[in-house]
Formats: sequence, structure tokens, C-alpha cells
Amino acid sequence: MALTVRSNEALNTEVDLKAPLASPALVNPTINGIAQSGYTGFKNYIINGRFDIWQRGTSFASGVNYYSADRWRLTGHEAIISKNNGLRVKYNDSDGGTNNFVGLNQTLETLNTLPLVGKTVTLSVTLRKGTAFEGNLRIGLGIRSDSEGVAIGLQTSKDVTSEVGTDYVTMSLSYVVHASALSLGVNIDHINTTTINDNNYFEISHVQLEEGSVATLFEVLPVGLTLALCKRYYQTYGGNSTHERVTAGYSITTATGRFVIPLVPEMRGVPTLGYSALSHWAVENGTSHVITGLGLDQPSTKTASINITSTGLTANGGIQLMGNNTTAARLTLSAEL
Repeated sequence: MALTVRSNEALNTEVDLKAPLASPALVNPTINGIAQSGYTGFKNYIINGRFDIWQRGTSFASGVNYYSADRWRLTGHEAIISKNNGLRVKYNDSDGGTNNFVGLNQTLETLNTLPLVGKTVTLSVTLRKGTAFEGNLRIGLGIRSDSEGVAIGLQTSKDVTSEVGTDYVTMSLSYVVHASALSLGVNIDHINTTTINDNNYFEISHVQLEEGSVATLFEVLPVGLTLALCKRYYQTYGGNSTHERVTAGYSITTATGRFVIPLVPEMRGVPTLGYSALSHWAVENGTSHVITGLGLDQPSTKTASINITSTGLTANGGIQLMGNNTTAARLTLSAEL
């Protein structure tokens, strides 16, 4: 069957309706010069491997052993982390040591590690160095066999110092996961450095850990899905406006109240509570009252029940938890390894 289309007798085109449509050429998008693949079924065991999610903020004061971009933890000596094209780690330790290092780590929980035991996995990291980089840069994989936790015991590593310059390049490393592994972790380390300089840093834009002995195109997940995966480990509330109302609850007495926050998604474990400062928070029952105490009560992986103390409440009355005229107000719930 053929269809003839005519318009003012100037067009006479035949289209075969039975013929298959021509497929458009598939072009893999690139970021920082690195080709990306679409969603291919969770081949990447790393969460937030493109550093899309930063629930804790996007710049961090000099410190040690802290989380920055979701699921990524600073290890070693003191450093400053910031969001640039990816995640930048700048050495900032002045203790005068001769073998100082800073590193970035992500550890898989046991549920995600056990399916990989005995299998070959490949780590690929897209990274670059600052113009004043000093020391050595290495990528590695480590395990923990005594319990679930931040992976220790580097099993294999690769020095990539000479292969990495000031432009992004992807380096890879393969490893057969040891039979005793309960946690598997990836490390990107800057070692043998002592100089503090704004350009003595390394920067990472993509990290992937996958089954097999060959590094494939980086898998891109929808940002909303990546956020949900991150919230299994960490959730934060407040700070979007000066009087942001986080949740509603009730006053138990004239001086105490309770709020329940559903945890969506369910968290990896029972979370611990953190908060910016008591003075950043207030309860409202028609009038605002500063909070004088705050803590968890019978928390679970599915709900966080928060008890507060304040003044001026009405027993069995409705109350709201809100920021006390500041965007610095933060409540955090963490179930990180």
C-alpha cells in the first residue's frame, strides 16, 4: 500500500506505510568529554557516582573524616571539599608530616557486597589534577571482613599520577572480590603531599564500579532516582526558607511536644539525629516558641519520632516544627556506614 500526498500539485511524494521507520543515529551525550550511557539496569554499584546529590551542602570547611557529596567520605588528613565540575579535594593539612594523604571513599553495604564475592569487578574513575599537584594519585579497592562498615584493608591499587593531567581522563582497575568481604569500598587517594596550595588538589567527575573486567560507558540514572538511593543513608530537613515548616505534631504537656517524620525511602538502619543548633528551631501553636531540647524517641528505619521541650504550649494541642527565622536550621538523620 502506498500513500500519495499532493499539495497544490507541487508535491507528489509516496510513502510506504509498511516500511519500517529509520532509526535515528544514537549519540551518547558527553560530560567533561566523557561519554555517558543511559539507564542500563543498575550496572554501577556506586551511588551518586556523578556527584549530582549534595544534601549536606556544596562546600566544606577544612576538616577530616566527613561526608560531603552524598555517600562520599573524606579520609586521611585535613582537606577542603567543594563542588566544581565534579568533586574537588584540596589538601589542607599543616601538621608538617612527610607522608600525608587525603582520600575519598565510598563503601558498599553488605547486601550490595555479597553478590560480588568471587567475581571480577572493574572500577573506573574520571579525574584530573590541579596545576600545582604534588605527590601521587592512586585509585584502589578495599574490603572489610570483620563487619559491615567503612572499608579498610586496601586489596589492590594503581598509581595513576603520570597518566592524569589537568584535563579529565578515565582510569580503571579490576579486582576479584575476596571471599571474606562483608564491605567493598573504592578509594581515590592523594598521597605523599605536604604543601598547601589552592591548586594542589584532585577533582573527580565520574566513578563507576561494575561486574566484569572491562570498563564500560558510565551509567546515568535519573537524578530523582539517585536522590532516593542517597536518602536510604541520609536525610535532611529545613533551611529552604527562614520559617520553613518541616512537620506537624502535638504538645504532650505545656512544655513538651512530639513530631513524627515518615522516612521515605526506608533507611538502611535506625538513624541518628543531628541538628544545627537548638536556637535555629521553634515550635508554633499560633505563637512561636524557641525549642530548648530535642531528641529521638523510639526511632526505626521507617519513622523518626522527635521529642522537643519548649514553653508556652497547650497540652494536647497541635504544633508545627519550623525554622526560627534562619536558613541555617537543619535536622539530619543519618544511617551511613
